[in-house]
This record gives sequence, C-alpha cells and structure tokens, in this order.
Amino acid sequence: MKKERIFQVILTDDEHRLVEIVKRLKEADQPVLDVYSPVPVEEVEHILEVPESRLPKAGFWIGFTMGAAALLVMIWMMRYSYPIVFGGKPYIPWPSFVPPTFESTVLTSAYGMGIIMFIVSKLVPMMKAHPIDPRVTDYMFAILLDENADENFLKQLANEFSAEYKKVNAAEDVVIT
Repeated sequence: MKKERIFQVILTDDEHRLVEIVKRLKEADQPVLDVYSPVPVEEVEHILEVPESRLPKAGFWIGFTMGAAALLVMIWMMRYSYPIVFGGKPYIPWPSFVPPTFESTVLTSAYGMGIIMFIVSKLVPMMKAHPIDPRVTDYMFAILLDENADENFLKQLANEFSAEYKKVNAAEDVVIT
C-alpha cells in the first residue's frame, strides 16, 4: 500500500504565467517540489536551478563500452578464432570494422539510455499512472508544492495570475526528484 501525502498545486494554462508564478515562488522561498507541463519550458529549469542530467554521460559510457567490446570481438574472431587468410588479406582489416563498431555503439547507447530513463522514472509495465491533475497531460501546467507552503500566499498568487489553486491527496512517489 502506497503512503499518501497532501500536496498543494497551482494550475495554469499559460506558460508565460507559469514562469512568472515560479519566479515569485522562488523569491518567496516557497518549497516548489516539481513543475509538470505538457511541453518543455526551459526557463523554469533555470529558475528552479535543476541540475544538468547525467543521462548523456551514461549514454556515452554505455556506447563506448559496447563499441569497444564489439571491436574486440571482431578482432578476436578475425585474428584468432577463425582466421581466413587468402590473397594477402590482413589478419585485422581495420576499415571493415568501422561500420559495425559505429552501429553497435549507437544502438547500445540508445537502448541503454532508454532503459535507464525507464528505471529512473519508475516506469514499469502495467503500472497505473497517478497524475496530479488529468488536464496536465493535455494543456495545463501544474506547480507542485509541499503541504508546508504558505497557503494564503499561494491562494493570493493564484488569484493574481488567474490560476487555479487546490490541495491534492496523492501517492508519495508522484514526486520524482
């Protein structure tokens, strides 16, 4: 059984208002847990000082490791396991190793990053989604705040920007940080 928690949410349908609300919340030191949006809003990442993702580094190292492994397997097969020597062909024909090495690097890097994203996001098959508000997947932007945030300030801010304020009971694993 998942533990439920109370969150405060400000909903808006305009990304410019979203940016302004997040700026005001940051200035007032309100605990913004996350911002959900149907489209990427880069300014919000800068305002909330979201750290840079480590996913590209993971993709590089997965690709590098698997590319090196593919290269070593090809060298081992051509030189030691089953050497075919005819017509002056070299034991290790480097130019012919470039395309398969590149393709295995790209393929394993892409699959590896996809698998890592599923693991980090806790997305597993047959898992039921628990959205904060069903409209967030269509057109609404949601700012998720801790239950300890100043409720009066949030209501005033929501009224000022023509946004919607509400409290939500949600599973604790909704917030992915």
